[in-house]
Amino acid sequence: MRIAIIGQPVRSELQIALARHWKETLGAELSLYGGSEKGLETYRALAPDLFDRFVVAPSPYFADAPEDGVEVPDDETIVTRALDYEERFGVPLNWLMTVDRVHGLGYSPGGFYFPRSYGEAKVSQIDVLRGYLAFFEFWDRELVAQKFDVLINGYNFEYFPCLANDTPMRTLTSARNGNFYFWSHSCFGELDGLDSAYLGTSADAVDLPDTAAELKDAPVLNRKQLDALRRRGRVISLLPRIYRILRNWALRQIGPDVKKRYKLSSELRYAFTEWWSMRRLRRSGMPTAAELAGRKYLFYALQVEPEQNFQGFSPEYFYQQSAIISLSRDLPPDTVLAVKEHIPAMNRRPKQFYEQLRLLKNVVLVDPKEDGLTLVKGARAVATINGTVGQEAAVLGIPVLSFGRRNHYNVVDHVKVVTDEAQIAPALRWALSDDFDRAAARVNGARYLSALRSLSVDMADFGYHNRGGFDETVIREATAALLRSLDLPAAQS
Repeated sequence: MRIAIIGQPVRSELQIALARHWKETLGAELSLYGGSEKGLETYRALAPDLFDRFVVAPSPYFADAPEDGVEVPDDETIVTRALDYEERFGVPLNWLMTVDRVHGLGYSPGGFYFPRSYGEAKVSQIDVLRGYLAFFEFWDRELVAQKFDVLINGYNFEYFPCLANDTPMRTLTSARNGNFYFWSHSCFGELDGLDSAYLGTSADAVDLPDTAAELKDAPVLNRKQLDALRRRGRVISLLPRIYRILRNWALRQIGPDVKKRYKLSSELRYAFTEWWSMRRLRRSGMPTAAELAGRKYLFYALQVEPEQNFQGFSPEYFYQQSAIISLSRDLPPDTVLAVKEHIPAMNRRPKQFYEQLRLLKNVVLVDPKEDGLTLVKGARAVATINGTVGQEAAVLGIPVLSFGRRNHYNVVDHVKVVTDEAQIAPALRWALSDDFDRAAARVNGARYLSALRSLSVDMADFGYHNRGGFDETVIREATAALLRSLDLPAAQS
């Protein structure tokens, strides 16, 4: 079995453990890809004899300077080749720019203050395409020559070359429930087989009290991240962070490719704004979940942008402010729209974003410190693009308006997928009606959660907070899930 792995240093321990297991049980031939020699050093140090090939892959964000004697394509040739790739991939190449944190910040109006790179302002559309094309051509050559059985840990930029060359791609993706993960077959975080698993799960096979208990807290990934962010509001946390930014910036000045790095002023502003936002939160005076109790409200939780899990998973629709304005426009007069900011996004949005929302008379900005699940439980309905709150509501039997077209929970009966503005008003009437059958919806929510978990792997305490928080059972079960997703026989222990 020939396996390509895209290195991700924050997951290096897990990737090495999986790769070693695949080598031992599948006889796999392993190729590891990294964005630079430095990026591969971690793997060389931890597992020097494990991988059969270490390969530096180009970055799609900035095209490398051409070698001496190599002719540089003119602009017309670049455009022609880009159009050819759009034809092969079946999507506009600008879909990829929506998740490009270097060149695609224009697609993140709610992420205006995300750090900027030194080279970003000097790059034209042609320059962007030049980098993308070099990346696609590299992977075309690799996939044809190596004939991989699967590429592991790819995202948007790797997915479309894989698709065009009939190479399966699998990426370990959070199920956003507990610490469950699954192998997604696409760059959109989709889970193959979930619809049939949901339809095949009977009401008699689920336990409603157990389902409610399993949603007692946020997913491990979110909870650990929020715990760390809340600590950043302390003065004592700001100074060490500024020191690390200055130190890392100084170290990055040694060597080439300065244009690929974030501006020092941008990074410092980002850190300070986050610190100040967290301090301001403590005395915000914004309404709490307790103060909303007894009011009829539709709940919308803002999402972080730019973010792979946001624009990357919902390239067709990622317009948060527009969604909120449309919902406000179509809400009946007995209902308010409760909007909660996500703490990790607070230092990215311009203040005008919030000022615009405050002009909407039926919109209430809720204290961001409030627990999202508590607000979901108190809501008559939930609206989201592709947030975790949509899944939580679906599981609990609360009606959902889903603007994202690829959400797992879209399979559930009480989730309405909105693909047209004209659908919003009737969807709200359905969701807010006293005739909505909550008992049946709770059963369907439990069926959905059972199906989701049946296709996922409990990753123990693994995560960014604990990179080694897995054991041999996790490795075996993750491998078994991977092979099932590829319709391959189980590994021999």
